[in-house]
Amino acid sequence: MNERLREKLERLPRAPGVYVMRAAGGSTLYVGKASDLRSRVRSYFTPGTTDARFFVSRLAADLDDLETIVTADEREALLLENSLIKQLRPRYNVRLRDDKDYLSIRLDERPAWPRLELVRRPQPDGARYFGPFPNARAAREAVRVVQRLFRLRPCRDSVFRGRSRPCLLHQLGRCDGPCVLPVDPAAYRTAVRRAGALLEGHRDSVLAELRDEMKSAAAALDFERAARLRDQLAAVERAAWGEPQRVVEVSDVDRDVVGLHRDGPVALAVVLEIRAGRLVAVRDYPLADLEIPDPELLAGLLAQRYAAASTPPDEILLPFPAPASDVLEAFLSARRGRRVRVLVPRRGRGRRLLALARENAEQRFLLDARDRQSAAAQVE
Repeated sequence: MNERLREKLERLPRAPGVYVMRAAGGSTLYVGKASDLRSRVRSYFTPGTTDARFFVSRLAADLDDLETIVTADEREALLLENSLIKQLRPRYNVRLRDDKDYLSIRLDERPAWPRLELVRRPQPDGARYFGPFPNARAAREAVRVVQRLFRLRPCRDSVFRGRSRPCLLHQLGRCDGPCVLPVDPAAYRTAVRRAGALLEGHRDSVLAELRDEMKSAAAALDFERAARLRDQLAAVERAAWGEPQRVVEVSDVDRDVVGLHRDGPVALAVVLEIRAGRLVAVRDYPLADLEIPDPELLAGLLAQRYAAASTPPDEILLPFPAPASDVLEAFLSARRGRRVRVLVPRRGRGRRLLALARENAEQRFLLDARDRQSAAAQVE
């Protein structure tokens, strides 16, 4: 350990924050967070440390410099840690595939006439994000289907503001034409809300609303509106993209269930997205060059997954406890705007869902391994 680094270790603050460990030449080895920077960072160099992570034994030889950033609290440290991991891509941290590889659906409900759009980099800008979709075709199909179902405008703001007459989509019955026509703002808002609910996987609640509205229209002898609602109801029942929905439990609680399969430094995590008892999506996250234990791996996965996109559900089920789970829960609850629970079920329905997630992770890991072997064979 060089003298400059030794002096930095002596001056570490007793405050929450983030630390960045660098090798000679400036490459980043590891980014971590702490409730007490002095205690946490110095623990790496304590003789007889119980930290079993593979890279810890290498730090004395590899570490050349250290940077610390003090934050207001642990939740802020978690956000900053996630941001720096994406920016610096440290050697010993969990590294998910870059956000640019995935598409997410953005819905900003603040404008007078909201629309759906596809983005590659979700931002913490107050909009709602759905995804990410590893399959770009499924993301585009979801936008197309939902726009058609609820007749939302597809055009960019610049086009919307410059129109003097309705476009072809209005003539085809796929857009209400709020650019130039007198559309009821309350009805459009209802359509936007239902579009968001459908994208979140709450298809049954949308269907129930449409059925009630159709019955009310028929009772009021508004048969034209009842017919439109009937057609919309049938279209929602047919709507599907990505993973087929199937009932996995009878519950109103929204859950993400995490499974993991690992073979040495290579792993694949799976997140089953269960909304109102239906499995609405299966997201997989290939991970490589891992030298960290499984609990820390999953904690890093959750922090990165929910940092910008993917609003957390009511509950997240894990196969084993994550480190600093109270901080993780506080971070997720702040992202969602109400409480999120991180649970490790030991029995019953939750344990069965974890078994399903683990089985999916194993199957997808094996398929991914075959794809890698096939690609390597083609190169040779």
